[in-house]
Amino acid sequence: MRELATTRQENDETLARLAASNRDLEEKLTTIERQRMAIRDLSTPIIELWEDILTLPIVGVVDTQRSVEMTERLLHRIVQGKARCVIIDITGVEVVDTMTANHFIKMVKAARLLGAYCVVTGISPMIAQTLVQIGVDLSEIKTLGSLKEGLRECFLYLRKRLGAAPPSR
Repeated sequence: MRELATTRQENDETLARLAASNRDLEEKLTTIERQRMAIRDLSTPIIELWEDILTLPIVGVVDTQRSVEMTERLLHRIVQGKARCVIIDITGVEVVDTMTANHFIKMVKAARLLGAYCVVTGISPMIAQTLVQIGVDLSEIKTLGSLKEGLRECFLYLRKRLGAAPPSR
């Protein structure tokens, strides 16, 4: 009987340690998830450059999950801020494959459905060659070399659309 009581006590102590370890792990997982979300938000900021103009500077690798998150956040900001122009700047993207290019095309199309004029900027010579080699058709998308050119294009678009003069330098 005494052995049974000792074994039961040892089991209870083991279960208590396991429960404490489980709580610690859950807290750590929660912290990791919060940090992951913060990193995601910091790695893909959506910036209001000017009234009615948003930019999405993209840096790093764009996979399917990140693309979906970027698109959702961008579309939300377009609606929230009633943005009329969006500049998707890929200066910080080093590698583009067919899947990545298709993500950008879908992002532009979705933004257009919400009424935003879209420009893709920052296509490097290497990325341009890659896109041509893999046969990606960007003919329906306005592309420009720099963010500055994209901003100028948005000002011209807004002037035509609204009949207002673009801001001076």
